[in-house]
Amino acid sequence: MRKLDLRLFRFIKEMKGQVIATSCVILVGIVLYTMLHSTAINLRNTLNEYYEETNFPHMFVELVKIPENKIKDLEKINGIDKVEGRIIEEVPLKVEKDEKNANIRLVTIDENKTLNKIYLTEGRFIEDEKEVIVLDKFAKDRNMKVGHEIKVQLGGKAYTLKVSGIAYSPEYIYLMENEQSLLPPEGNFGVVFCKDDFLQSSVGYNNQYNSLLIKIKDEKDINIIEDILEDKLDKFGLKRIIKRKNQLSHKIISDEIKQLKKTSNSVPVIFLGISALIISVIIGRMVAQDRMTIGILKSMGFSNYHVLIHYTKYSFIIGAVASLIGSVLGLMLAGAMTRVYTTYFNLPLLTSNVYYRYIILAFLLTSGITIGAGLVGARKAIKILPSEAMRPETPKVGKRILLEKITLFWSKLSFSWKVVVRNIFRNKKRFLTVTMGVAITYMVTLFPFYQWSLFNTMFIDYYGGFQRMDYNINFTEPLNKRAIVDLNNLIESDATEGKIEYAFEIENGWKSKVVNVIGVKYDTQFYNFQTKNNVKIHLPRNGIILSENLASYLNISIGDKVLVKNFIPNKDDVEVEVREIIKQGLGINAYMDMDEMERILVDKNMVTGAYVKTKIPIDEEVEDGKKVNSVESTEELIDTTKKFMKLTLSSVGILVVFAGILGFGIIYNSTIMNISERTREFSTLQILGFTKRDIFKIILKETIIMTILGIIIGIPLSIKMVEAVVASFNTELYTMNPYVSGETHLIAIGTTIIFIVISLTFTLKKINKLDLMEALKTRVS
Repeated sequence: MRKLDLRLFRFIKEMKGQVIATSCVILVGIVLYTMLHSTAINLRNTLNEYYEETNFPHMFVELVKIPENKIKDLEKINGIDKVEGRIIEEVPLKVEKDEKNANIRLVTIDENKTLNKIYLTEGRFIEDEKEVIVLDKFAKDRNMKVGHEIKVQLGGKAYTLKVSGIAYSPEYIYLMENEQSLLPPEGNFGVVFCKDDFLQSSVGYNNQYNSLLIKIKDEKDINIIEDILEDKLDKFGLKRIIKRKNQLSHKIISDEIKQLKKTSNSVPVIFLGISALIISVIIGRMVAQDRMTIGILKSMGFSNYHVLIHYTKYSFIIGAVASLIGSVLGLMLAGAMTRVYTTYFNLPLLTSNVYYRYIILAFLLTSGITIGAGLVGARKAIKILPSEAMRPETPKVGKRILLEKITLFWSKLSFSWKVVVRNIFRNKKRFLTVTMGVAITYMVTLFPFYQWSLFNTMFIDYYGGFQRMDYNINFTEPLNKRAIVDLNNLIESDATEGKIEYAFEIENGWKSKVVNVIGVKYDTQFYNFQTKNNVKIHLPRNGIILSENLASYLNISIGDKVLVKNFIPNKDDVEVEVREIIKQGLGINAYMDMDEMERILVDKNMVTGAYVKTKIPIDEEVEDGKKVNSVESTEELIDTTKKFMKLTLSSVGILVVFAGILGFGIIYNSTIMNISERTREFSTLQILGFTKRDIFKIILKETIIMTILGIIIGIPLSIKMVEAVVASFNTELYTMNPYVSGETHLIAIGTTIIFIVISLTFTLKKINKLDLMEALKTRVS
């Protein structure tokens, strides 16, 4: 076997181009496998450690008011470990004329309370009631430091507060104001922590709270405890109960971890599967070329086992080396990737470990795949008999292909084109292998460009397409509709409409979801309601319409009736018919005609905010109003989206590079195998007067045909792949549109062609190095 091993390493040296190309495909697959798996585990461990250190609650309760003495009674409920009260108040931040406006959420904290503790990084804890601690992300966005002063408007009165510290909070790992603000403008929303005494006296709460934090003993009992709490807290104006799994920040990071795991289980399989196909074909070609050599080896006493092992070692060595290098690189990149995630998600801790088991798993996975591919490729060596192998293999009988019978067409072709067409029809298996390789390359190339296009259209279509307002104004409390008249007198606008926005629980059987139900005019100009079939509609005069992802979550169809559970004191739950299901890329909402909503869910003649259409900035005029809680600018949201897209471009670029490696590996290996099989044919053509450049043109023409056909096959396959990925990755907070634009297809086609051109450049160098005349001599290697 030692002599065969020497021959094996000589093979590897001679075919180093193919070995490197194939190894790169395996290496990318293993890098992705170890990096994504390790990052997901690091992120999950970091999150769990952070939650444990800060005692993150299992439930968050929003209500109107509950006395402090009633909170202790809740701890007597079986299964509840700890209950703590706090006050949350949304207020505008008062800024100078040249500064950007912002809304802040004042949240009370107490050093003696143990739930949902903040993680202080700068400064000290609050000592004076006029001192506050600012959330780290907001402090960075606004360039706030310890000792700075901030001004807020609270209950119609202005307060100056001093920053005593800067901290992280487990509740705001991803800073979001609500479900619709997936990409909040930097510095436009923040969280500020203050003492109980300050906020209670400022808003008129006398030992009362409007938010509860609840820690339970066993998460299995959470649904039972939720039902009990709904009954007990109804008299205190219960608004919603949010379980940890539905808490906005936690849901965002949990969805990201789930997607990392899904990607780590699917994408590497593509690279490893393709590398196995390449190896199988390479070894199959090697066996065919080594027919006489195999016969000599068998006549010298080498068994079928020895011959199979000899060729299988080739694939094993490629896989083993690539897996070891790939797993080490993947683990190194996992640490860096985890650090990026902890920064993006505002995690003060970092748990990053080296998981050596993934080196072993990667090695075993790759070895199994490559050995299997080697055995499949070398299986024909078993049937080779020494007596028959000593004679050259009988060449295939050359038959006329179908196109030759079409005289008018065939006579128009040049000699080189006839060679190309005959080769395609006489080597259908090789032709289809390369064609499918191009199709797979196209699929992998298209996806990052689709992802880029998706995020761009998702946010831009939502802000400006679905929502048509320039400003979204929220009041501190429900006001009479006359407030809209006062607002029109205050600002210059092209159009203004009042809105009602309240949180209700929508229930369908055992499934339920707390969402904001938005009431607007039935013919509102501020929403572009469209059905799933892109048909524009108005709000129905009665009933309710749901966003597509909400309807999917609750398993609701048009015509079904849902129970709307009302959190407003002295208001009954009502059953409402679902009249339509609409497209909504971001967030989950339900919509009703304002008059209908007033009639069955809320009080008459009330509004909770307004939509404004105007090109004139209104922030300063409106935010000075005592009853104005926040002013959201659509233009600022779009600008934030554009910044996000610039960051996304880097990740898209990495995916394109991976796709390029895959495409290069497929095309280069296929072309080199094509050349090695047809060396004698090309030598004969050279004798007939063809130059090496002419021979390259023949290969180029074949590649062009395979590329065109591969892309044609790849287009529907890529669409199916996108649909499958979208179905798997859609969440409650956003709905991905599986539509792939023509522009995206054109970009993917262009990029695929670039990859093929690069591989052909290396092929040309290979042709120039070939000694074609030597190939006419009959030799045994």
